[in-house]
Amino acid sequence: MEGVPARLGAVVTLEVVGAVVLLSILIGVPAAYVLARRDFAAKKLVVLLFLLPLIIPPITYGIPLATVMYQAHLAGTLGGVILANLIPALPFVILVMTPFIEQIDSNLESAARVFGAGTGRHVHPRAWAAACAGILAAGLLVLVRTIAMFELTFLTCGARFNRRS
Repeated sequence: MEGVPARLGAVVTLEVVGAVVLLSILIGVPAAYVLARRDFAAKKLVVLLFLLPLIIPPITYGIPLATVMYQAHLAGTLGGVILANLIPALPFVILVMTPFIEQIDSNLESAARVFGAGTGRHVHPRAWAAACAGILAAGLLVLVRTIAMFELTFLTCGARFNRRS
């Protein structure tokens, strides 16, 4: 971002943060729902894979990620920066949302299904309140984490940045 005015840098930061928060919630909430409500054979392995970006320092997986992004011609693009920041942000949403979804009474969903409603329709307002509180908490954590995660942005973007891509 060499030579980029500070105002443009702030706009790009807001674009990246907004996209990462939105995408991590859109992907993480359904993933948390599956982890909270379903039992399957590799559930512990899936949880471990989601935890790895939180356990391992960003520089450890950032360098191989940057290498792959440079080979795929994603490095230096807005999409590449969003993707790089989405990897450590997604586990936050899943870890925060899983207990919020677990506290929602599954009998409410069962009763709604008996009467022909889908999972998302006709859920009790208290259930939506709990889910919205979790989404807000997860979104704020992702927002702060994405703003603070300079290493991945620098590794995948460096001084070359193409705002249009």
